Amino acid sequence: MYFEVMNGGNLDDNRFTPSKITVFADGVFSVLVGGHLPEQAVVSTIARRLFKMVCDQLEIARTFDADHRSEEVTRIESGRHLKDKIQAAGPALNSNSVQGIFRNIARKKYDTLGICDGRTDGFKTATDSLQSVAEPQQLDRRSTKSGVVDHLTRVGKSADAFINSLAARDLQREMARIQSEADPKKQKTMINEVLKCRMEKFKKLNVFAADYMDVDTEAQLNPRDQARYYLDQSAELERMHSIAN
Repeated sequence: MYFEVMNGGNLDDNRFTPSKITVFADGVFSVLVGGHLPEQAVVSTIARRLFKMVCDQLEIARTFDADHRSEEVTRIESGRHLKDKIQAAGPALNSNSVQGIFRNIARKKYDTLGICDGRTDGFKTATDSLQSVAEPQQLDRRSTKSGVVDHLTRVGKSADAFINSLAARDLQREMARIQSEADPKKQKTMINEVLKCRMEKFKKLNVFAADYMDVDTEAQLNPRDQARYYLDQSAELERMHSIAN
């Protein structure tokens, strides 16, 4: 016996159901030795289709990783650009002050993305949210030294870069006003106010709602849904597989 089509299984090209087809050892051997019996031809076709499906899944995984690397490069470059704008807007600020402002906006981004909520257990901080939604293999595979940011999904990294870009543009627009203030402390306050204003606008309009129907509404976002969308890379890969299939 070379193969068995279980109840509900189908060998048709357009309705091929590999989960309901069993190929036995004799069937695999018949393909290897190049048998020409009708049953052997069927096994060969099944094997070819299964191998193609495996190749397709591997290609999706390769594309997934390549897209992540590309988005990460863009995100990092946008962060550097924003940090340069902070320094340019506040020439009286030392490097520690600039880094402090940058870290502060980095923390505010998670609140803006809606992935954490101090009133919800398991999602009170971005780190809590990551631990609540990410699969163990993601936590093992991705670096934890850089905190939550390395675990952003592709769309999360894109959102991060988008925020950096608009924040840098806001600082550029207000740069002359900020630079006219000689006191470093006042410069720092003015920069923080500009960045805070942008974040508040994003949050008020639910710009980064996981469900697009909630954008530009007063809907209360669910931190679990938001965290899965922006932090759960396994769920993101599953979505890619479902689209491909």
